[in-house]
Amino acid sequence: MNKQSKNNLIFDWSGVISNDIEPVLKTYNLIFAKYGAPPLTYEEFKNRFVLPYEIFCKDILGDCIQLDILRDEFRQIYTRLNLAPKLIPGVEDILLELHKNNIKMTVLSSHSFVSREAEAYFPETNFFEKIYEDIPDKTHCIDRLLTELNFNPNSTFYVGDMTHDIDTGKSAGVKTIAITTGYQSREILRNANPDYIVDDISQILCIVAD
Repeated sequence: MNKQSKNNLIFDWSGVISNDIEPVLKTYNLIFAKYGAPPLTYEEFKNRFVLPYEIFCKDILGDCIQLDILRDEFRQIYTRLNLAPKLIPGVEDILLELHKNNIKMTVLSSHSFVSREAEAYFPETNFFEKIYEDIPDKTHCIDRLLTELNFNPNSTFYVGDMTHDIDTGKSAGVKTIAITTGYQSREILRNANPDYIVDDISQILCIVAD
């Protein structure tokens, strides 16, 4: 990889860096139980979950749900359960390689606890220029991110595991990399027409090396 590379990377968090599907599902099922809705299985959750998550929750609970209430309930339950998701294997090595080669990196995520989990995962190294967390609709934030970090869309890649990530990247004119380690299948991701699809985060190294 060229150490003078000027490429930048935006990472989604859940399903890309953090393997948190089961903790997130457990939290949502407790929310659903509060409103009298039956729990989802792991497979049902993966088939139905979409972003922005307000759409997903309204699909389960109906239009009565309010986004601000939902966000507070999710934070409270997730915090109370003291859930500890795991780092996706191999991620830290790839981040170290990217960092060593002067790739600027940031996070854009709907997850509320990215900063806290990043400190736990990477206590020795601050990989990210800035963390944008708790963003329900990422299309509303990516232009601000590019401006604040001075990321040129033509040399920026967005790595995500959901069609919302691909749509977000396309809305801002950045290159999109769909990864199959997270919340949606390769088939679903392919339908969003990303620039690249990878099955392992190590595969992005050759993509951003140009």
